[in-house]
Amino acid sequence: MNGSDNDPGIIHRAVKDIFAKTSLSIDREFLIRVSYMDIYNEEINDLFVVENQKLQIHESLDRGIFVAGLREEIVNSADQVLKLIEMGEGLSFSSTFYVTSVDYICTNF
Repeated sequence: MNGSDNDPGIIHRAVKDIFAKTSLSIDREFLIRVSYMDIYNEEINDLFVVENQKLQIHESLDRGIFVAGLREEIVNSADQVLKLIEMGEGLSFSSTFYVTSVDYICTNF
């Protein structure tokens, strides 16, 4: 998903594409927020926060489906997003342990 420096993966390409598209629009302003969570053994953890909080999914008429307490960072560049993702990967359960079950990591824009 991340790829390498010579062959960037889908995450790097998508992030760069988002900022390339927004820079083409001169008559609009964009507010881009990023959150990063890990879902493992039916527990949701915020990868921007050191303490694992076991966050909960909620639904409301105003917001739709959301993860309560999930930190959102306002970002201004692709490099800023990629640095946040790199930081969050270090807090992922799968980066700390060898696991045999499936671990999902989600990035929200």
